[in-house]
Amino acid sequence: MSAEETEGGVPPAANPWLVGHVRAERRILEAVRSGRMHHAWLLSGPAGIGKATLAYRFARFMLAHSDAVPEDADSLHVDEDHLVFRMVAAGSHPDLVTCQRMPDPRTGRLRAMIGVDEARMVSRFLTHTAAEGGWRVAVIDAVDDMNAAAANAILKILEEPPASCLFLLVCHSPGRLLPTIRSRCIHLPLRPLSVAQVREVLALARGTDGQDMEALEAAAALSGGSPGRALALAGSRAAELFTRFRDAASVPSGPLDRSIVLPLTEALSGVRNRDDFRLFMDLLMEWMHENASGLARAGHTREASLWADLASETLAAAGRAEALNLDRRQVLSELIGKIERLPRPVTVHQV
Repeated sequence: MSAEETEGGVPPAANPWLVGHVRAERRILEAVRSGRMHHAWLLSGPAGIGKATLAYRFARFMLAHSDAVPEDADSLHVDEDHLVFRMVAAGSHPDLVTCQRMPDPRTGRLRAMIGVDEARMVSRFLTHTAAEGGWRVAVIDAVDDMNAAAANAILKILEEPPASCLFLLVCHSPGRLLPTIRSRCIHLPLRPLSVAQVREVLALARGTDGQDMEALEAAAALSGGSPGRALALAGSRAAELFTRFRDAASVPSGPLDRSIVLPLTEALSGVRNRDDFRLFMDLLMEWMHENASGLARAGHTREASLWADLASETLAAAGRAEALNLDRRQVLSELIGKIERLPRPVTVHQV
């Protein structure tokens, strides 16, 4: 599991903290207190912002309290020493099932999609009586990772849900889901965190002793409101390399400084630098989209279109490099060459 997927360095099932998302948590608590709990909830938003953390927090609360909400509860918090917390963290609670991408036994890497076998496992689990006599909970992380057969299998369960079952669907891109799945869920869209909130998550997850505070600050600033990404950036060279690149690209046009570009492509091309490359490409695409948006706001629609097209091309190039194990140095060199041929207004780059 990557640092981004752990949403702050701690696996969501074992994470006792939730920073931000207060309104979403209150809405859930109100629904629990009402006694009219909807059977399916869709928690959506960008990767790494706390969606899965909230899903497991929701699951723990229901498994610990069922419908008997403590009168003084003002959140979904369950103490870390509570038996339910420990069982959920260990993946051993008998009334909780999780559905996610599984490792490929041949390569050890996560499969690209959630398959129908995993979805059917959820269905079989929910036909059983709850071991603790309360709710049975299914967490699907992430629902937009399902292939078509898996999505249809989950849809069938959502259409005819067993009694006292709760479905928590973590989702990065709700627009890609089957409309029939979305329509059967209470949708809770979660927003990226502020930079200050990202810093808070980093402090909780990693502390500050012995940390390079400058690196953590840079990671938080480049995180896009995602603690998961901030943690990944803090543990890699991607933030440092991207910042150097962005500084080199601060001139309006023309070739970039080769003393910066060449070491950058070298640093991202090694066998062990796959994660750094992936993070750098994510930052690069966001920078391109920022350029496109800034140019569009300034009325330069043609130039904005060129930057938007290059961002899409960069996404495809990153995917090909990953899937086909292409020479990352060559991929970066070609993209930088295309960047050099586009106008780069200084005001667009500044963050």
